[in-house]
Amino acid sequence: MVNEKDFSIVVPRGEVSYEEYDFSHEELDGLLISAEHLKKLLNLLVLEILSYVNEQGYEGIAGMVEEEVTRRLLYEV
Repeated sequence: MVNEKDFSIVVPRGEVSYEEYDFSHEELDGLLISAEHLKKLLNLLVLEILSYVNEQGYEGIAGMVEEEVTRRLLYEV
C-alpha cells in the first residue's frame, strides 16, 4: 500500500504502475531535476516512476532516484 500519512490516500499495490528509465544528465529536463540538484547525482542515473489514476481520471506520479547498490533514496520528485 502507498503510505497514507504522506499522501492522504491508500492505493492498492495492484493499481500502481511502475516504470524505470536510465538517464544521463544531458537527457534530463531542468524542470524535472534542477541543475543544482543534478550536480549531486551520478551522471548515469535510474529514475523509477510510480503512477496511479484515480476514479476521476487524475494521475498521481512519484519519481525516485536511488543508489543502485544500497537502494538508498537520493532524490524524489
